[in-house]
Amino acid sequence: MLVIRLSRVGKKKRPSYRIVVQDRQRDPWGTSVDIVGNYNPLTSPSTVVFKEDRIKHWLEKGAQPSATVHNLLVTAGLMKGSKVKATTHDRQDRPVAKEEPKKTEAPATEAAAKPETKTEETPTVTEKPPAETPAAEEPKAEEPAQ
Repeated sequence: MLVIRLSRVGKKKRPSYRIVVQDRQRDPWGTSVDIVGNYNPLTSPSTVVFKEDRIKHWLEKGAQPSATVHNLLVTAGLMKGSKVKATTHDRQDRPVAKEEPKKTEAPATEAAAKPETKTEETPTVTEKPPAETPAAEEPKAEEPAQ
């Protein structure tokens, strides 16, 4: 099955894209069947150049545009319809964030339990120093030797 998608070209931190027609299983940087335009997102406003006749030809042949290319074609007026959501974010991160507050609540209850045990240990520690005090009496003064 053929797909119309973006293939990145350009230097590091300076992206520009070719709009290419490829087999869906091919690598986006591999060989393409046809180059039907280019897209530069760094210019203001973004520059999009299409070969309209080639895009219409490939769409009639059954090529499916990617979500981003679909949105570019709708904006340019080459396709009718509404834009689609092009980016997908992993939703696995959100439940982890919700579970973390539960974990922070559990240590808070454990921390409340720990001071109670410390208060019980504290009296035993205070009892020992008075017992050591008599042993630490001042030494008796010695008589001078004659």
